[in-house]
Amino acid sequence: PKLMKPNGGGTPKAPASPAPADPNVAREAAAKADRDQAQQTEIEELQRKKNEAAAAALAIEEERKRKEHEIALAKQRKEREENDRELAKRGVNEAKAAETAASEARAAAEAAVVGAGRELDALLARAFVPGEAADGGGAIESRAHQLADMPGYSEANASNGELAGVVGRVAGLVELARITDPKAASARALEESRVPGRAAETRQLWLNLVASSQKTWPSTAAAFENARSIYAALDVAYDGLPDKARGARLKQEAMTGVQRLWGVSLGLASTGNGFEQDSGEIERIVAMAGSVGLGPDSVPGGIQFNFLLRDLRARVARDGGNADEATIRAGLGTFWERVQRLPAETRASPEVVAALK
Repeated sequence: PKLMKPNGGGTPKAPASPAPADPNVAREAAAKADRDQAQQTEIEELQRKKNEAAAAALAIEEERKRKEHEIALAKQRKEREENDRELAKRGVNEAKAAETAASEARAAAEAAVVGAGRELDALLARAFVPGEAADGGGAIESRAHQLADMPGYSEANASNGELAGVVGRVAGLVELARITDPKAASARALEESRVPGRAAETRQLWLNLVASSQKTWPSTAAAFENARSIYAALDVAYDGLPDKARGARLKQEAMTGVQRLWGVSLGLASTGNGFEQDSGEIERIVAMAGSVGLGPDSVPGGIQFNFLLRDLRARVARDGGNADEATIRAGLGTFWERVQRLPAETRASPEVVAALK
């Protein structure tokens, strides 16, 4: 009998089964996700501790300054008492008393000036800007003028660097209020937003940009992207204000402003060179709506229709003359279904009615 060749006949071998998924890969991915989450939690906890440490350090520094001031005052009092005793020996008590009274008056006047300066600095820390009534009183520039008219101001301003810095900031804010050119104001606001403790300056420039009197806002997506960056920086700065109620109001103010700029940017881009030419710019602006708290329904119906019409024309151009009737009907059906979702006033507008004929 003849021998059979290996695999030369009989039942063929079954194909090899696929290798089972490696459970180690899934466990490693899960472990990595846990490690990433733990690392993020650790970073957040570290930041919180840093914030608490910074606040504690600030309180310690304030206490140190207060004690130094008390020590200085005590030293002054001791020196005055020693001088009084010496003058008493010389029989000039009355002259010394007058001099002491004048000195104390000057010191009291300077202390009052420094105190008013600290109040003004506290308003700046809460992002008050020129022209804004502060805590039921005058605006910061008015308070700065009143400060300059106080007795002892010149002496206090010359000897106290912090006071001079506060007065200088108010003067700087008044100058920033005059920067109304969008390009210049936006660039300066981005610079200020990167400097800690400059929320008042950033806010002043932001208010210049979102003011109703602003008539030269550019129609580009890049300009709005810069505005969105400024808004995001302000939102973070307002979260850090000690006055939480005011921080919430300013956050709402910033959101209202950035949403207004979004609408202005979209409107300007939509009335430029025609939708076909500007659709890319318009689409980029529309895509940023969600990042400033706006939903899809915020896009005007006319612009939504133009996007639908553009997409339909692109589909027709892509299919060319080779599309069968079913394909054409499917495309038109999708287009018509989306048109029906537009607001009624949009569908009834003369431009849309004419385009649909």
